[in-house]
Amino acid sequence: MKRVLKIFVHDLVGLSRNIFALIIAVGLCIIPSLYAWFNIYSNWDPYANTSSIKVAVVSQDAGYKNSDGKNVNMGEEVLDTLRKNTGLGWQILGTYDEAIDGVKSGKYYAAIVLGEDFSKNMFDFIDNGLVHPSVTYYENEKKNAVASKITQSGKSTLQENINTQFVDTVVQTAMGSTDGILSEDKDILSGVTESLKKLNSNLSGYNTTITAFVNSNNALQGTLNQVKNEIPQVQQALLDGSDTTQKIHEQTSAAADEYIQKIDELSSLIRQTSKELSEQIHKLIDSVQNNAGTDEIIAGINSAQNLLDALMAQNDTLAGQLQEISQQLGGVVDDEVINAAVASITQLENVTKALLEQAKVLVSNSAEMTNAKLELLKIILGQCETKIDELDKLYQDSLRKSVDSLRAVIGTTISSIGTSLTEMSQQMSGLSAMMGSLMTTVDGMNIGLDQTGIIIKGMTEKITTLTQKLDSLNGDEKFEMLAKALSQDPVTYGEFLSSPVKVSTHQVYETANYGSAVAPFYTTLALWVGGLLLTALIKVHPDKDELTNGAKSHELFFGRYLLFFVLGQVQAVITVLGDLYLLKIQCLHKGLFMLAACFVSFVFTLLIYTLTVSFGDIGKALAVVMVVIQIAGSSGTYPIELLPVFFQKVYIYFPFPYAINAMRETISGMYSADYAIYIGELLIFVAGSLALGLFIRKPFMKLNHYMHERMHDTDMM
Repeated sequence: MKRVLKIFVHDLVGLSRNIFALIIAVGLCIIPSLYAWFNIYSNWDPYANTSSIKVAVVSQDAGYKNSDGKNVNMGEEVLDTLRKNTGLGWQILGTYDEAIDGVKSGKYYAAIVLGEDFSKNMFDFIDNGLVHPSVTYYENEKKNAVASKITQSGKSTLQENINTQFVDTVVQTAMGSTDGILSEDKDILSGVTESLKKLNSNLSGYNTTITAFVNSNNALQGTLNQVKNEIPQVQQALLDGSDTTQKIHEQTSAAADEYIQKIDELSSLIRQTSKELSEQIHKLIDSVQNNAGTDEIIAGINSAQNLLDALMAQNDTLAGQLQEISQQLGGVVDDEVINAAVASITQLENVTKALLEQAKVLVSNSAEMTNAKLELLKIILGQCETKIDELDKLYQDSLRKSVDSLRAVIGTTISSIGTSLTEMSQQMSGLSAMMGSLMTTVDGMNIGLDQTGIIIKGMTEKITTLTQKLDSLNGDEKFEMLAKALSQDPVTYGEFLSSPVKVSTHQVYETANYGSAVAPFYTTLALWVGGLLLTALIKVHPDKDELTNGAKSHELFFGRYLLFFVLGQVQAVITVLGDLYLLKIQCLHKGLFMLAACFVSFVFTLLIYTLTVSFGDIGKALAVVMVVIQIAGSSGTYPIELLPVFFQKVYIYFPFPYAINAMRETISGMYSADYAIYIGELLIFVAGSLALGLFIRKPFMKLNHYMHERMHDTDMM
């Protein structure tokens, strides 16, 4: 033991005599604390500055007009809320493209876009069903790993706020509609029941009407069937009528031919008489011109008068026959035409007769024919001739045309009757087919009406059942409770259902800030780094001199380790004092915190010193590997349950978890004997280090010396 202390004192004296070595030693004591302090301070309260993390927000919401005619825009309300929110650096932008370009360029960490139908989906759920209001989240994960998690938390908070607003809106809208119904008509249930009863009564009336229609159709069907059966008889009668008409046509044609023949004979006689009268007048004119005697002229006039009388009688006979035939044939020749023609002929005949009488008087009253009388007689006879020509022309234009028309009409009329009867017979065949189709239609109508009657009957039965249930529901206690509940304030219900659970948070082992929470990890890491620096700059083997000659291996081991131990304790004290009074971390048990740090420094320096003594530079490399593994998998920052399985399985074999947990007990609060347990678990590593440094390393000392010599031979290591 004396030799151990002598070696330690010798090391201290050596440091004090060499200012350069002393400066290095002081630096070795301070540098680890700087490592801890900078890391703790940088993590002091990172979430206090999240307002500097820019997140773009764009609202494309088109708004919505509710049932009251009021325009609402929930997107703008969300933007107004974000303007008041300082949790993140919300950047309210005007366009979608500006937000997306900003995320891609790194100007914004993320972007949130409210869809065009954002308000519509919040309010239109009654008519079109529940549709989630669309919110699109864009994130630049390349820019910073932690920042993306922070923006995601902001997105989640925004989503939670929107969900709360959505539920609030849904409940208020639904209950507002229900409340309106109840306030407008408290007896709405009775009104519905009465309406259903009226509907049921109307349906019963419709069913009676349908039955009457079916009965009427059945009667119509019988009538149609009877008509269809009688059609062949009517058709045969028409065919027989056609034959009879043909016979009548033949008989009528014969009679017509007989009438026409008589008329033609009479017409020829009239023309002959007219011609003779005209010739007689010419003879009289010639006699007058040849100065014939008075007797001769009077005889000629008498002959002309006789011919005129005969002509007049013939014309009267012809007119009478035409009127008789026309009346028998239903007036096929217009009587007015015949009468006008007869009247004109009669007038001409009377004029002609008067002229002849005048000529006769002129001749009879004169003893001798003077030239003046002869000229007058010529004039009178000339007028007679003219009238006779007009009479002939009138006959040709009027009576003769009537006779020809009568002839044509008789033939056409008889032929038309026969043709009509034949066409009616053919149409009766089509009527029979039409009757069959009509009967089929009536059958189809009856089937449809019967089915409709069945449906109406089923509806009346169901409506009757429903009205009975509604009658029983009216006045029911549960219904009254429901109506009372629905008549309450929709706003109150909306606020309650949008956030039904009120969380009351009670902090257990409350920690003031994130820097205090990570202080155990970075303090522990700084002490390990301090041990690595000591072994890197200070020899682990004492120089050979009179003190080391004859010294045993354990004396050399502990003699040099005491220097490492003291420097490690100084590192621990400086680091803890800086944590407590420079950074002012939260610490409920400062003395135990100092004790834990000093004990952790003792464990770390002993372990690292032992590895270096035992394996030289390889031991130093092992210490570095150990710290790398412990930084990643010691649960210093993330819970061990979140780390890969490898770290979950190996972390218990390293000292970091126990050192960190012991310091956490002093910072946030003690639980039972956990502090002592963690210190006790660290003692295991002390025992392991001593076993390695005092016993296990001995078989490897020659191998270690050989490797050291070979590395020295390289002139690089």
